[in-house]
Amino acid sequence: MIDLAKLTASINDNESIRLLPYTDTTGHITIGWGTNLNAGITQAEADYLRDNRISSAVETAKAQPWWPMVQDCDPRARAFIEILFNMGLAKFNEFTKAIAAALQSDWQTCSAELLESLWAQQVGERAERLVAMVATGEDPGSA
Repeated sequence: MIDLAKLTASINDNESIRLLPYTDTTGHITIGWGTNLNAGITQAEADYLRDNRISSAVETAKAQPWWPMVQDCDPRARAFIEILFNMGLAKFNEFTKAIAAALQSDWQTCSAELLESLWAQQVGERAERLVAMVATGEDPGSA
């Protein structure tokens, strides 16, 4: 039987944690506890990272002044959270007119402001789908 607590403690003692990518002594791009990014990551690791970022985006959304306006409408809430996931809070907060419209439950203006952004140009169909969810409060294709 492997004592995982002792193994983890030893790795923690012998590896340094780095939260930003760096080049290790062998020339590999590395992050975390010695994870060689040049070798890629597993599907499980990618899913774990995605799920952590989703949880973080949900918690961030719940702390925003516009959250009460979207929390009871699943498609709108998911659209706002997905935009947060995609661009982060600092960039999301640059949508000042869209946020002001959301605070007034003016979904048409909010949607128009989101659609007229550089973000919408960059993500294309994704923006169209998310903006439609904000505008209608429905999933695309549902009636």
